[in-house]
Amino acid sequence: MSVERDGIDSDESPLGQACDVTIIVSDFHLAAGFNARTGTRDPLDLFFHDAAVARFLEFMREDCQAHQRRCRLIILGDLFDVPRVNLGWQPRNPDEALHAVLAKLSRIIEGHPEIFAALARFGATGYPIHLVPGNHDLPIMCPDVSSWLASSLSALVPHGETLTIRVHPWIVYEPGLLYAEHGHQYHDINHHPALLTQAMPSAWLGQQPIGAAFDHFVMRLAALSGGATSDAANVSALLKQMLTAPRLAARAAPFNAEFLTELVRRLAAAPAPYRPDHRATYRNTLVVSHAPQIGLEPDTLIAIDHIAAMRAAQLRRRLAGALVTSLASSVSRLSRSRGHDRPGLDGATDQLGAHPRDRLSLAPSRRSRYLYQAARAIHDVLASVGHQVPFYVFGHTHHAEVIPLSSADQPPFYVNCGSWLRGPASAHNATSPIFPFIWIEHRGSAPPTAQLMRWDDEEGRPAVVTPPAGVSSASVMRPGGG
Repeated sequence: MSVERDGIDSDESPLGQACDVTIIVSDFHLAAGFNARTGTRDPLDLFFHDAAVARFLEFMREDCQAHQRRCRLIILGDLFDVPRVNLGWQPRNPDEALHAVLAKLSRIIEGHPEIFAALARFGATGYPIHLVPGNHDLPIMCPDVSSWLASSLSALVPHGETLTIRVHPWIVYEPGLLYAEHGHQYHDINHHPALLTQAMPSAWLGQQPIGAAFDHFVMRLAALSGGATSDAANVSALLKQMLTAPRLAARAAPFNAEFLTELVRRLAAAPAPYRPDHRATYRNTLVVSHAPQIGLEPDTLIAIDHIAAMRAAQLRRRLAGALVTSLASSVSRLSRSRGHDRPGLDGATDQLGAHPRDRLSLAPSRRSRYLYQAARAIHDVLASVGHQVPFYVFGHTHHAEVIPLSSADQPPFYVNCGSWLRGPASAHNATSPIFPFIWIEHRGSAPPTAQLMRWDDEEGRPAVVTPPAGVSSASVMRPGGG
């Protein structure tokens, strides 16, 4: 077993050993899954494609071996959905917080044995696995948690074989190749003003972003209604249930009041970590000390943190607007639903967008516009010090896409690897899953290439997601990074 956190020698790549292929996936949101002892599945777990993940990892492992490729896997956040595992108790101190997280991760691994066995086999072949925390699994950046995780996965591999897992608490940066992070830092409701403090269990007991409070609220509503929910469209359906079922609405009233109280409290005063003096202390200590571990200068990393902070500064104004809009929308839905019992979703679109399954768009989707803008700003920061890269890779939005960051002949690209929770509508099945991933090749002195691909589980092989009309495959595959 080998587990590492960010920390590199001066002559080593930030991603470790040189590789020919980098595979990037994100946002599986695994929760408690199937309980073999009770024969039941946890109703809050959103993931149903364990066998597809296992077949994908096995194909990639065998294919890279057959073609003698040096390969690595990056899981770009939210592999685990820690908040969706209900232990039935809440921690009161840092020791209990650490115990709770390990207990939740243990349930997730036990609930998805096929996935983690395949992941262990992939790593045991000699291909390193890089984990980046997302807003739903931030505790994996804690050294005690990452060590436990590596030990748990190593127990699944044959005796004598080693498994290399590397945890990157914030950013993965490889000069001349890629910049990658989960992306929640640029989403105002999920932004952590002192992200790197989440490596300490004591921080898990403090005030979390309003997005975490919203997730908790939604899960409580889902538990009342007897099922799981995964996106805003299903939240709309849940709220509609509350509005049309008086008894259910009465039971949910305390949850609604609690969440609205939290919203008002956040509107009234910014939490201490958001104050300029706290932010400055954080940057001058943890951010500065973390910069060499990523491979960037402290001033560069502080500038990137400034980009995230600027987005988060809009939160209170947006919350106020969202609160008014939500109340108006609820009244409107109630008036429309009187006398009707329709299960349909209000304007529901799929998590990965409404594009045909094998096409890309030229403009970022509405749900990912903020992340595209962040990628452009990060590129400008890196370019100002000569550290720009061709690919800026994110997750978080659940919307897989590849969008040029400029109109140059050889532009850098914003790349999002999407989610394996659900897929976009196809001509044959409105809920047909698509399993997206990013494939990056980088061999010797040749320019690196990247491609958004999908795992075709019916065919048992990967398929290329093609560029839109008017964009040549070469321009997507071989950006210049300038």
